[in-house]
Amino acid sequence: MDALRKLGRGVTSAPMAAPGDEPRPLPLDYDRNPDRFRTGRAVTNEFGLRGDVHAPVAQRLIAEAATPVLDIGCGDGALARLLSSTGQVKCVGVDLSRTLVKHAPQPVVLGDAARLPFLSASFEAAVALYMLYHLADPLLAIAEAQRVLRVGGLFVAAAPSRHDSPELQKLLAKEPLATFDAESGPALIADAFGNVDVQTWDGPYLQLPNSGALRRYLIGRGRTPSEAESAISCFTYPLTLTKRGAVIFSRKL
Repeated sequence: MDALRKLGRGVTSAPMAAPGDEPRPLPLDYDRNPDRFRTGRAVTNEFGLRGDVHAPVAQRLIAEAATPVLDIGCGDGALARLLSSTGQVKCVGVDLSRTLVKHAPQPVVLGDAARLPFLSASFEAAVALYMLYHLADPLLAIAEAQRVLRVGGLFVAAAPSRHDSPELQKLLAKEPLATFDAESGPALIADAFGNVDVQTWDGPYLQLPNSGALRRYLIGRGRTPSEAESAISCFTYPLTLTKRGAVIFSRKL
């Protein structure tokens, strides 16, 4: 995102979960329902008021000449495309989704973030953007990222806040806590790496011009078409959404 706010070296505090509100992984539906992923990406690209985190992360990796980079949960290769623009940083992608991997730039490997198919100390940077919340135990993937990094290597993770899109609070209130989010993520990474540098975003990042755009946004958030359709009449348009989240940086010491 543009205008990321630096919190400094430390850990953000996470509110206590309510009894019975244990974190749960988000479903991995990219092969079963790839249109949900594509819809969410398209809504962000069409109606976003500011850029996504991929661009500033790519800029930092290029500035540090951090090569090679391992893009964990690479999806269709958005980060790799940005890094390839200079030709200075080599990016290797890994993802569990056969559908998304087909569209990612080479080299890309079908693999599990919790059991990375790479030798130890193989990469100068490892990146996990918007993917750790799909894992029941994100610490396994974080530990694997640390293993494949060289000493001094950079680890980058990003996730939305559990308080994202407050304008839709009534619709989203029943969503379970994710296993990794902007509130819990810094502490999880600090457990493995011993250091974190957290940068947040919080502001009007998305403006939906009409009910059709909100319908697509809700489908991207995992709502069924019928659920999205029943909700869109409750709002006036254009609808500006506050997006919140964090990018977390750490070094292998």
